[in-house]
Amino acid sequence: MKRTLTLLVAVVGVASLFALGLVPSVPPAPAAGSNLNGGEGCSNASLEGRYALWSDGTNVPSGTPVRGVGFATFDGEGNLSVTNTVNNNGTIVEDQTFEATYAVNQDCTGRIETASAHWAMVLIDEGEQVVLLRIDPGRVATVFYKKQSSGHEKKQGQNEE
Repeated sequence: MKRTLTLLVAVVGVASLFALGLVPSVPPAPAAGSNLNGGEGCSNASLEGRYALWSDGTNVPSGTPVRGVGFATFDGEGNLSVTNTVNNNGTIVEDQTFEATYAVNQDCTGRIETASAHWAMVLIDEGEQVVLLRIDPGRVATVFYKKQSSGHEKKQGQNEE
């Protein structure tokens, strides 16, 4: 019974992430010789502005979960700042912040580096979404970024009528 309930909670949780648009859809494979943006190419400038993020990982070797949500700001020149809340196997860390650098290749792949972590990334829809995979030995983690609309800043602080 406990196993069935755990499976049901996991399925509902994943379905909720898809319904909320926090998990990006997978685009069709690009044609031979093109990149993920249909041949236009990507650069550091493809990532600029505020992105919502959702991270998912597992502590190795214990197998305990690590999850996070927050916001990242890319400057379009290779610098990024992140503020997030992390749940590390039940221990909550709020307002965790860090700085990173990034480099985007013309084929819309790239890397993000912090002082202690290295990530491979793929840009989707000209940088509207970004998927990261941690590439440090002994680490298992993915991060999904989704660009916030340019009207987001205008809407913040306004009262709804």
